[in-house]
Amino acid sequence: LIDGVPLDEWGRRVDREADSHRARLKRKLEVAIQICRAVAHAHVHAVIHRDLKPTNILIDGRDRASVLDFGVAHAIDGVDRPVTVTGEFTGTLAYSAPEELQRTGAASDARTDIYSLGVLIHQLVTGHLPHDDGLPVHGLIEAIVHQQAAVRPADSTGNRIGRDLETILLKALSNDPDRRYQSGAALADDLVRFLEGAPIEARRDSTL
Repeated sequence: LIDGVPLDEWGRRVDREADSHRARLKRKLEVAIQICRAVAHAHVHAVIHRDLKPTNILIDGRDRASVLDFGVAHAIDGVDRPVTVTGEFTGTLAYSAPEELQRTGAASDARTDIYSLGVLIHQLVTGHLPHDDGLPVHGLIEAIVHQQAAVRPADSTGNRIGRDLETILLKALSNDPDRRYQSGAALADDLVRFLEGAPIEARRDSTL
């Protein structure tokens, strides 16, 4: 039994409890780091989650995160024991990576979960999803597949997330899997650097 609440509900609770934007952001990112490391642990054991979303992550009263529901997970260890049918979409649309929505028969890899982590962290720290989930299904699919995530430096309350954190989010949410963080550990490490005020590894896209 995990006595906790879903990630999005916990985030709203933090917004009510914390005294300052800095305190809220620090608390949220500390939990985000836990989630990234948990997903990285699954990847080390050759499992991709494929359905990371707030209701599959519970936060307990001591801000400890648990990643749940590997019901549509996919093995990546080369063993012929798929949990779900290759080429069949099984995730949750708003949190799905572009390549999951234009499936060509290729297997998912760890970077699929990295994109979903980017969506989760974006929602947690800004209060909104990278793409408008109010769009019709076909419109949302087009936006996710063809548009760069609309990361804004401020949420609806005007709290700025900072240029470095925005850069981290943009890297995690890249439409090109090769340009994302290649592991949950790498994403977690950059979030740690951000919290410590150290230079981050991610770089913003140049004009070139």
